Amino acid sequence: DLAEGIYGAKPIVDWYDPAAAKVREYCKKYWPQYWENADFLGHWKFTLVVLECFRQAIQNAGWEALYTGPKEERWKAMEYEGIQKVKGYDPEGLCGPIDYTDPKDHRGSKFIKIVQAQGGVFKAVSDWIECPLIEYEKLAPELFK
Repeated sequence: DLAEGIYGAKPIVDWYDPAAAKVREYCKKYWPQYWENADFLGHWKFTLVVLECFRQAIQNAGWEALYTGPKEERWKAMEYEGIQKVKGYDPEGLCGPIDYTDPKDHRGSKFIKIVQAQGGVFKAVSDWIECPLIEYEKLAPELFK
């Protein structure tokens, strides 16, 4: 009751958001002990993003580049031809678009939704809002020496 009406920010949808329907269905069937677990939802989203990184790497560098040759070369193929090629990827609506193409901003998802406590749960009261990059080293350079 004390939290009713307060606002917060979330980088991922709520468990009961329509975008999480597939996650709920899978969890209920195979992992019921994790029902309503925010980590389960977050890891589902993370897995989709990793899969997209692999898709990009295979498309741009070829499968062979990821499993043959020296480990360092395989990692470079994944990083430069996979991860850094992901732009505007939508992980089934679970978070805002994912983008790793900016060499100065590696946050991936740069979006949040404003949520409000309503009836014991947080409900989104905004669409995805892009957050600016905070360059902490410019705000407090003494901490980055």
